[in-house]
Amino acid sequence: MKSLLLALLIPLSAWAFVDPKTPLMDNQRLQQQVSKLKPGLKNLDELPAILPEEFRLNFVLKHGIKRTGPRGHLVETRVSQSADPNLPRAILWDERNGYTVSYNGAGPGQLAGQRLDILRFHANTKKFQLEQVDFPLKTPGKLVFGTSDCLTCHGPQGRPIFSMYPDWPAFYGSDNDELLANNDAQRAELSDYTAFMSDAAISHPRYRPLFDEGMLKRRLGIQQYPTYPYRYELAVEQDDPSRAFSFRPGLRLGLMYNRQMAQHLSARLQAHKNFPKLGKFFLYNLLQCAPVSADQNKTLAQYQRALSEAKKLTNSTPASRTSTLMDYRAMWKLMGMQLNDVDIRFSYNHSGYNNTDASNDVMGVGYIGNYFNAYFDGSATIDELLAGQLYQYYSARHPGLKGLVNLRGLTAKYERFTQRMAFDGEFFKEMDKSSRWIPIPYPRQIADVHHREVYQTRFGMEHGKLCQALEGMLWWPTKP
Repeated sequence: MKSLLLALLIPLSAWAFVDPKTPLMDNQRLQQQVSKLKPGLKNLDELPAILPEEFRLNFVLKHGIKRTGPRGHLVETRVSQSADPNLPRAILWDERNGYTVSYNGAGPGQLAGQRLDILRFHANTKKFQLEQVDFPLKTPGKLVFGTSDCLTCHGPQGRPIFSMYPDWPAFYGSDNDELLANNDAQRAELSDYTAFMSDAAISHPRYRPLFDEGMLKRRLGIQQYPTYPYRYELAVEQDDPSRAFSFRPGLRLGLMYNRQMAQHLSARLQAHKNFPKLGKFFLYNLLQCAPVSADQNKTLAQYQRALSEAKKLTNSTPASRTSTLMDYRAMWKLMGMQLNDVDIRFSYNHSGYNNTDASNDVMGVGYIGNYFNAYFDGSATIDELLAGQLYQYYSARHPGLKGLVNLRGLTAKYERFTQRMAFDGEFFKEMDKSSRWIPIPYPRQIADVHHREVYQTRFGMEHGKLCQALEGMLWWPTKP
């Protein structure tokens, strides 16, 4: 398969899943596309074929089956939209702004079979918005964007729901974007996917446009292969194109949503009444710092002063995990949020958020020693991305913080892989514009399961310098 695929690749300059020359996808552009169809689009079956080609390249498919994977995947116990292996829920998105649409195949017994669900992220306000369009349209060619009824699962802020890398339960490619019969879960999914590809993928108007061979050749220079859009082989070489993020749609979707969540949370923090006094105290806890200065007594005094102020502001005693760190949930409570506002791996009211110990479940919520196992997208946790956002905020206001940290980005991390960058370069640029991160020390036991990057010595040195600088700022009410 590899030789066949690479033989069909077009020149490097034309490889891209993200085309910066095309307009962003949004409600207005969706309406423009609909208006082009004469005498007037009416049914949802007609919509996928008229979506822009570059938009159709980014999709994942949800089969809806609860199946245990090799890492004992986390499993959603409540699914709001029914899905079926042969009529899966398709989720498509624009990787530049996160505009997402989804629908299913409207098979017997499937819920919301005539509804287009939309998730938007507003770059100016850093807020999410859920909407829906019900079909058939009352006025052909005229979309009516209504209020979504999905907030029960997505929460009051309408935040995304997507499991943590490298597991996406109930989705095709649930194990690391692979359908290569590498284990029992993959073998079962591959069997279902083969049936889907031989039936609905070529016959159903809601799926056929996603597998348009002419589009694949024009946009990517590839021929359709049996497991498209997922990985086409298990490559050993790090620079093999099969390892490119372009052939790992679940990975790309989680990366994008996590970066938008970092922006969203940073904006909410900065708007909260406690942030001016205790924002640096929050960041110190978020980074999971430990005292690094020679005078630890001074650090503890600063910490206790900040903790005392936190007690006044919240009218409660915030729980402490250690002598210098707040409990993770108490830290968020201080800023008016709870864990399910932050972590997107479950639906909003999922019982999994109640877990406190993740030492025997490194895909789960909770502590591993003193490390809180936050949502991980394959490159960074939400804590690391949010720390990057807050560092940029504070270093612009405090010259002493500038230059202590080099924010980590996808481009810098992967640019040495020239073959893969030919596919991923534009995507990485977009993700790095959205958010970069500060690596936080993590326990060794999660490294292999999470496929974590080696924690380099320089990461630890920069983390220590920033923590030390923050130690003198834990309580600084006069200069936010």
